[in-house]
Formats: sequence, C-alpha cells, structure tokens
Amino acid sequence: MSRRDPYIIKRINFRRVMVVTAISILLVVLILFAFIMESGLPLTLKSLAQIHGKHPSLFLVDLIPVFISALLHPMHHIMNRSIREYEERVLESQQLVERNTEFAERLSEGENPEPYEEMMTTDLGKALRMIHLNIKADRRQEREMSWITEGKDLVLKVLREQQEMKELSYQVLKVLNSYIKSTQAAFHLYDEESKVLTNTATYAFNRKK
Repeated sequence: MSRRDPYIIKRINFRRVMVVTAISILLVVLILFAFIMESGLPLTLKSLAQIHGKHPSLFLVDLIPVFISALLHPMHHIMNRSIREYEERVLESQQLVERNTEFAERLSEGENPEPYEEMMTTDLGKALRMIHLNIKADRRQEREMSWITEGKDLVLKVLREQQEMKELSYQVLKVLNSYIKSTQAAFHLYDEESKVLTNTATYAFNRKK
C-alpha cells in the first residue's frame, strides 16, 4: 500500500458521502414535486407551502438529507481515522523491515551492528538478534583461540632457539610478559625426584631479576 493510497481512499469516501447526500436531496425534491403535481398546483413556493400545510409529515421528508448527512459524516471521520491508523501501522512495519534488512546486511558484511529496541517486537527481529549473539560468541571464541595459538607459537619459537635452561626460562617469561601485558612473572621448575620447586627466572617491569 503506497502512501498515496490512503489519500485516494479518503477522497473516495468523501465523494460517496456527498453523492449519497445529493441523492437524498434529489429524492426529497422528487417527492415534493409529486405532491404538487398530484394537488394540481403550479410549481411555486406558495404551492410548496400549501402542500406542507396539508401534509405536515412532509417536514420530516425535508429533513431526510440532514439526517443522512448527520449519519454519514461521523462515519466518514471514523473511516478516515481508521485509514490513518492503518497507514501508520503499515509505515511502522515498513520501517521495521528496512531496519531488519539493514541489520542483516551489516551482519553479512562482518560488521557488529548495535541492536535496537524495536527488534524484539517481531519474530524476524528476534531471529536476527539470536543470530547476532551467536556470531558474536563465535567471533569471540575465534579471537580467543587465535590468541592462544599465537602465544603457543611464540613460546615454541623460544624453545627451539634456546638450549640453556636459565636463558630459556628468561626468554619465555619475557615473551609471555609482553604478550599478555603483565608487569611481573616467575618461572619455576619442579623436580619430581627431589620434589623441589626451583626458581629459574624472574622478570618484572621489563627487567630481568
């Protein structure tokens, strides 16, 4: 339904009211004309007054257009209000569809759009919100796995390059401190035979301790 349709419908309804009112007026004129002809009087205002005097019920006939107009005009306003409310609902639905479409397109392009309050008022919006949450969770998990893998690769590189235990411990601490952005750390080795925990390196504030 285009924005022009409600306006056209309103004009059609108004024309119908005017046509019905005009028909009722014409009907009254024909009734009065028939009474005048039946009475054998000339078509004058005096004759019109005379037949009203003889037939007082004709005064009610004269009021038919008024009654019809009084009945149709409120109905016309009610219909216009209903059309206006319907138009607002259609427009609101169109806007929701457009926002949902834009949201889905941004998701498909790898963006992280912010959800909006009206999203949860439609089934499509709820489904898009669930997809959005699932994608965010998957991306977060991917980042975490990538971060862990990259950290392991850095440590493995140190293990391949260093043979001496103290230097290896120091280099591992240095790499990990830089990677996880910590300020201090210590490296310990546990001897299962003697059951002794030995500190082989300490690193704090970018310095070897």
